[in-house]
Amino acid sequence: MLNEITQKGLLIIFSSVSGGGKTTIAKEIARKDRQCILSVSYTTRKPREGEEEAKDYFFVNEDAFEEMAHEHKFLEWEKVHGAFYGTSRDFVEKNLSSGKDVILVIDVKGAKNIRKKYPDSISFFFVVPSHAELTRRLKNRCTETKEEIAKRMEIAEWERKQAEGYDYHIVNDKLEDAVGEVLSIIRKERKEA
Repeated sequence: MLNEITQKGLLIIFSSVSGGGKTTIAKEIARKDRQCILSVSYTTRKPREGEEEAKDYFFVNEDAFEEMAHEHKFLEWEKVHGAFYGTSRDFVEKNLSSGKDVILVIDVKGAKNIRKKYPDSISFFFVVPSHAELTRRLKNRCTETKEEIAKRMEIAEWERKQAEGYDYHIVNDKLEDAVGEVLSIIRKERKEA
């Protein structure tokens, strides 16, 4: 059972609205701090340009994903923006027990489920400085249609309201500053754990 797991490493949750920079920050943290490892989620969405199998995501079809969910291979899973995303139970448990800090980049629904199962986890919600900046970031990704961007902006309002339960709120205005702030908090949390 999940509650019987002895956590040696920290479980770290990163969430934000779509375009908030959670994945970019997570990759920078993992690059700068060798104790941190980035969890690789499973998804049914198509790869974006430049994304690599097993590095960015494990890309699977819906049948395979549903079979894994049925076999309880996910700590949590959700349907977000029309695609399924799931966190591998085996990956997280193995790395935590070996002393690694595991970073989960997940939406607010998944984060809520994880925080219930792992009350000692630490959670970060990344805030975009303005509505206009969020719109600019989503457009610059060139991965969504105008309709999809409008839907993501609508969902972003709801996600912001869900952020109250997070341990830390970080404004992601300048990447360097956000990464530095998060690294400082993670190192402080390690000493207190």
